Amino acid sequence: MTVVDTMATLRELKNLLPESGAGVVLPNDKKPTPKELEVGLTLLCSTPARGNQPHPAEIVEMRGIKDQETQMEQTMYYVHFINCDKRLDEWVGRENLDLDSIDQTTKMVASLNPLSPMSPDNKVTRQRKHVHDELTVAQQNVEDLPATMRAFELQHEAATKVRNLDTVTLGGYEIDVWYYSPYEEVMDLPTLTLWVCEYTLKPFCDPKAIERHKLKVMQGKVLRHPPGTEVYRDDGASRSHPQLCFWEVDGAKSKIYCQYLCLLAKLFLDHKTLYWEVESFMFYILTESDSYGGHRIVGYFSKEKETPYDYNLACILTLPSFQRKGYGYLMISLSYELSKMEGKKGSPEKPLSDLGQVSYKAFWKHALLDILATQKDVTLETLSDMTGFRMEDVVWTLQNLNLVRYYRGEYTLANNSKAVEEARTGASQAESGQGSPKEWTKNSKADKKERLVFKPDKLRWIPTLPEQPVTSRKRSYHSV
Repeated sequence: MTVVDTMATLRELKNLLPESGAGVVLPNDKKPTPKELEVGLTLLCSTPARGNQPHPAEIVEMRGIKDQETQMEQTMYYVHFINCDKRLDEWVGRENLDLDSIDQTTKMVASLNPLSPMSPDNKVTRQRKHVHDELTVAQQNVEDLPATMRAFELQHEAATKVRNLDTVTLGGYEIDVWYYSPYEEVMDLPTLTLWVCEYTLKPFCDPKAIERHKLKVMQGKVLRHPPGTEVYRDDGASRSHPQLCFWEVDGAKSKIYCQYLCLLAKLFLDHKTLYWEVESFMFYILTESDSYGGHRIVGYFSKEKETPYDYNLACILTLPSFQRKGYGYLMISLSYELSKMEGKKGSPEKPLSDLGQVSYKAFWKHALLDILATQKDVTLETLSDMTGFRMEDVVWTLQNLNLVRYYRGEYTLANNSKAVEEARTGASQAESGQGSPKEWTKNSKADKKERLVFKPDKLRWIPTLPEQPVTSRKRSYHSV
C-alpha cells in the first residue's frame, strides 16, 4: 500500500456519506446509541474547523459538561483525527459524530495500518514498515524504543492525550492551545483560558490577577525583559521591523523564569518533556521592542550546556502569533553562529518536530544554495566548513535537491549552474506553489530581500570555557 493508495482509501471513506449526510443505513438493532459511545471507538467526525467535511476520528475522552445557560449536562467527546497531528484534536458534541459509520470506519482505519492484525495482509515486511512509519505522525514508534523509554513514552502519552486548556492570552494576543501542559494552577476542564505575562511569563488563572500584575509592570516594579544578558540587538529600520534582541538566560540562575518558559512552550510542542530541570540548559530568548519600552518574547531556543554530541540546539519555538515572520530563521542562525565561535560544527537535537523539520529544511536549503549559486569550485567538506553544518545535514539537504550523488561508496556534488538553477527554481516552486518558473525565480529574489538577516557584527557573546581541574601541586589562588 503506497501513500497514494492510502489517500485514495481515505477519500473512499469520506464518500461513504451521501451529500445529505445520512450515512450508510444499518439495521435498527445495530445502530449505536449515545450510551454505547466509548473511548477508543473510531467513526467519522465533521467540525466547522475542518470545513464540515467528515474525517475518521478516534474518541479519546468523554466528559459530562453542564451548559451555563440551560444548566443541562451534555456529554462532550474529545476526538483525535486519524493521521493528523494532535494539535488538531478538539472537543465535539454528539451532533458532530456520525454514529452509523463506526463499523466501516473501524475496518477502514485498521486497513490503513499495514501492521494491524485486521489488515488484509498482516505480514510485516520492510516496505510495509516503511509505509507505516511515513503515515505515523510520531517521529519514532513506541515499539522501537528501549524498555525504559517505552514506558516513559506510554506514560507521557496517557498524561498528555487531552488538552487542559483552550486558549492562552499572552499580552494582546489570545492564542489557541495545541497541546497539554502541566500547569499546576490549571484545573482539568476543557474550557479554560490562561493569562501569561509577556515579560515574566508568570501564569494567571484569574483576569483580575493579571490586571493587577500589569499595573506593577507599568509602575516599573517588574522587569520588562528576560532576566539575562543581552547578546544581540538589531534596531528596526521601520515600524514593520521593530527592534529585535536576543537574551541569554542561564537555567541555573533564573530557574523560575525558565520553568515558566518551558510550561508555555509545552502548549505548542508535543514531545517536550523538560519542565522543571532547567539548570543544565542555556536559553536564548528572542524579543521585540514594544511601545512601552519593554521587550516582549516572540520565540526562544534552548541549548544544553554540555553534550557529548555537540548539539547546538535542543528545543526551538516561535510563538504562533509571531510565526511566518522569519524569526525561526534568526534563531537557527544564532545557534550556528554560536557553534562557529566555539569552533564546532553544530546540529539540532533529533528527532525534530514536524514544524522544526520544515524550518531547518528551509534554512539549510537557502544557506547551501546561496553558496552554490556564487561559488563553483566547492566540495561537500567546503560547504560544511563554510556553514558550520554537520556533513550528514549537508548531504541530506542536497540529496533532497538532487544535487548530490552516491557513487562507489562516496558522495559527489553535482555542482553545475544548470543543476543549481533547477534546484533554486524547484525550491521556490515548492514554497509558492503557483506561477511560472520566471515568477518563481523572481519571487525567490524578492523573498531573499525581505528575509530577516542575522548580522554577526551585532552579536556580543564570548564562549564560556569549561572549567579545568587544578592539576598542579601548587595551591590554587581561590582555594581556601
